[in-house]
This record gives sequence, C-alpha cells and structure tokens, in this order.
Amino acid sequence: MQGNYANTTHPEWMIRSPENWNNDTQTPGRNMYGLDLSDPKCVDWLVDWVGDTMVEFNYDVFRHEMGMDYAHVPMWSWKDSTLQPSGLRKGITEVKYIEGLLNFWDGVRAAKPGAVVDGCSGGGRNIDLETISRGIWKWRSDFRECDASFFDVQCCVSLI
Repeated sequence: MQGNYANTTHPEWMIRSPENWNNDTQTPGRNMYGLDLSDPKCVDWLVDWVGDTMVEFNYDVFRHEMGMDYAHVPMWSWKDSTLQPSGLRKGITEVKYIEGLLNFWDGVRAAKPGAVVDGCSGGGRNIDLETISRGIWKWRSDFRECDASFFDVQCCVSLI
C-alpha cells in the first residue's frame, strides 16, 4: 500500500501490523497496514470516497473483502498498546473498528440508495446479525476444501 492516496495524505489513519513492519516504504508488500476504521474521521472520508465513486460510475454493489485474524488482531493490539492509560485499553480498538466498519457500510448504503454490500464471510466468522442486516454474503467461506471445518460452517449457517 505504499504511496497510495490515503497513506500519503493521512498517515495518521493507517494502522499497522508490528509483525510485518520494517519501515521499508519502497518495496511493495514489505509493510502490512490498513485504514484505521476505529477513527471516525477516517470512516467519514471513506464513506464519502466510496459513495461518490459509486454514484459517479453508477455501480450498485460494493464488495468488501475482509482481512482475517492474522491481519486485524495484531494491528488492533498494536494500537491498543499506544493508548493511555497504558495496559487499560485492551480491546477498545477492535470495538471501535467494528463500529466504524458498520458505520461505513451504513454510510455507503445511504450515499447510494439501493446499493448492496457484498461481504466476505471470513470462514464463517464474519457472519452475524449486524453484518447480514447490512449486506449479502453469497459465499459462506473462502475455504473451498470440503473438510470437517467447512461442513461445520455450512451446518451452523443453515441454522441462522
């Protein structure tokens, strides 16, 4: 993501993964970071940008490919460790991030009436009442291997 608009104009909106961070800003893929949806200003900007783009190009479906735990959890933990009072804010970034994500989806749907959020199920972990009330999840899992975990996901989702 080095050199894109968001991280060059608003580096304060970037949340990084300390396990994949070496301050190499030249080599693509050397640093893992993403937009910090726990920041309401970042969410507002993202809603405006995605909403305006959807209106300008008249498209109705926004595909949101979600990261997995290996990406988000270290980033949330890193940001929690930078907050004061030290050690007392564990988990707050995750709560605010999910709140920001839901606000983003609501904002996109408000900016483009009739728009659909097509979400990634993250192996079945991203399917809950809040997410399915805001979009469609056509594929329950990115795991295409038919092993026991896949069937567990299929079984549990069918009960919803």
